[in-house]
Amino acid sequence: MNALQRNDMAADAVLANDKQVWKMPASGGEAIQVTRDGGWAPLESPDGIYGVLAYLVAQRRREIAIRMALGSTGAAVVKLVLRQGLTLVAVGLTAGFAGAAGLQKVIANQIYGVRPLDPLVIGGVTVLLGMIALLACAMPAWGAAHVDPVTVLKEE
Repeated sequence: MNALQRNDMAADAVLANDKQVWKMPASGGEAIQVTRDGGWAPLESPDGIYGVLAYLVAQRRREIAIRMALGSTGAAVVKLVLRQGLTLVAVGLTAGFAGAAGLQKVIANQIYGVRPLDPLVIGGVTVLLGMIALLACAMPAWGAAHVDPVTVLKEE
């Protein structure tokens, strides 16, 4: 028996849990892929949030122009757009937390050394994604606040 076979046997013995044997991957490729994908998600989420919010602002461009023409300030428009965007983000974070809570048994078997609902991890992820989402929402909000009402209302 060579060293690789002994390592596989040791890993199988260590990972035996409730009559199920969780085998380690033969190579580290799967672990690298999961790590890469997990690291890519926070970088990809602002693009989706920005795209959805920019689309919603474009759909409401005439309404925003009318608000600005009637005396609304840029700060009020920014507040309106940020509230709409952060409401969507809050729904997403709530759904993510509910999913994590519902899948905690599966998560416990997949993550070594971290409790499924570890407050530090859940809080850190929530704060990180919340800050990223705030920045992604701020760009369309700033653009909406600088709409020229005359130009927009003349378009139609």
